[in-house]
Amino acid sequence: MNPTNLVSCGTGWKRAFASSVEAATGAFDSGGVPSIARSVGVKVYPSDSTLAILDLRGGAATGAAVPMSLMLKPFGTTTANQVFAIRLWGITVADDYVGSTYTQSFETTRLCELACTLGSKAGAANTLVGTSDLFCDTIAITEGLTDVVKIFTPEDNVKEAWAWIDHLAFDQIGIEFSETDAVTMNTLYRFVM
Repeated sequence: MNPTNLVSCGTGWKRAFASSVEAATGAFDSGGVPSIARSVGVKVYPSDSTLAILDLRGGAATGAAVPMSLMLKPFGTTTANQVFAIRLWGITVADDYVGSTYTQSFETTRLCELACTLGSKAGAANTLVGTSDLFCDTIAITEGLTDVVKIFTPEDNVKEAWAWIDHLAFDQIGIEFSETDAVTMNTLYRFVM
């Protein structure tokens, strides 16, 4: 992964990945925590291309308003009823000074894991979700607190399922994918103030 996958906070819907990703079955990190490390001026990300990092502060000064929650509308390709998982991480960035040496450290906390099932509703031409992509019509919380994660899951192949996540004031959010069926995955996301 390269630094272009660090996305600043903004308004409106965006894609987590410019191109949808395909992960091996059960591709979540074996230790259960994404390996995120940085040094001054250099951003180092996991080599796994199934992790997007969203910067909630977007370069804002300490104490500036940041979004309170995140909405997701997962989608993918292949056929209806294919399943994949999304794991969301809260990332706290700490500035550390030891004498004149400056470093940053990162603490990750798993917020939730969602099981997403593709419906048959396709996207539209010339939009963020194209005609070859299918929206999920079912989302289930497989891990996480129900007061932190809310879902709308119509299971009707007509409406898009979505999830609302209170990100608990973390500095960054990591979005990680793992497939159950043979599917290419992505999600729309937007921040809510």
